[in-house]
Amino acid sequence: GALYAGISAAWLRQVTYGSGRLGIYAYLLDADKSARAARGETGAPSFAAKLGMGVTSGSIGAFIGNPAELALVRMGADGKIDDPAKRRNYANSIDCVLRVAREEGFLALWNGAGPTILRAASLSGATLAVTSEAKIAISERTGWAPAGSPPMFFSALAASFVANCVCMPFDA
Repeated sequence: GALYAGISAAWLRQVTYGSGRLGIYAYLLDADKSARAARGETGAPSFAAKLGMGVTSGSIGAFIGNPAELALVRMGADGKIDDPAKRRNYANSIDCVLRVAREEGFLALWNGAGPTILRAASLSGATLAVTSEAKIAISERTGWAPAGSPPMFFSALAASFVANCVCMPFDA
């Protein structure tokens, strides 16, 4: 029904944007670690470096995921059109993406990408950097292993709070 309009697009967005930004962030962390090791340096990257990696990964992930974001918005809006003759009646997110590309041009899949990328850059920068930094701080103060569940839970909680504060201007 209408409650689930666009659910396939939400899944597609998670696969493209969600996993993309996390994979890119992990890659950037590993590349930084390798570069530090090659220079004989030890230790973790600074908070500013993590923030930069989060902004970069969020921006790239949002760019890659924008067609899914567009499909999510279009499919959700389509179900709210009162006149059935005016609905596009997309079968699923892939149908939506293919039809937009075919009917409006390939670049139309990136309509609205600017604000989406800015929001994702802010969200990812805040979330990923704060989570990484908070896990270390919590572990140092409690003796809990950084990869354990309690540090991850509390660092994600702190990061979620910060990310919501950072993203509120985009969502207002």
